[in-house]
Amino acid sequence: QYPNNWILVDGKPNKEFFLIAQLESDLDTFKENITLAIFNYEDTKMTLDCFVNDSVDRIETHINSARILENIRDKKKSYHKVIYQSEVNERSLKTLQHYWMVKQRIYILAFTAETSIYESYIEQVSQIFKSFKIL
Repeated sequence: QYPNNWILVDGKPNKEFFLIAQLESDLDTFKENITLAIFNYEDTKMTLDCFVNDSVDRIETHINSARILENIRDKKKSYHKVIYQSEVNERSLKTLQHYWMVKQRIYILAFTAETSIYESYIEQVSQIFKSFKIL
């Protein structure tokens, strides 16, 4: 479930969907977004912890000026949360990712926003994330 001021865009390879926030003003040039990616690991010994560790390594290695701000495994809810900040095209971005593994599939729900307005979206994004269900 998502608010009506967000736009649902069909996915691309490895992205099941994109939710895009409307621009806040004429000066706004970045569309805050939520994506869902799914990776199939049937017939492998991949674990959630291993996948997240590899992902964090890739973030730190391949994303310009990336800094991991939070990296927490929530055992009660069986997911892993990673928050990082980066510089992309001279723009400071902050990304929240939740990782789940269900039936040998890794699900990554991610929210990306400009760092300066990330906090203004986080309550709404938390509600969207809470409504996400893996069937």
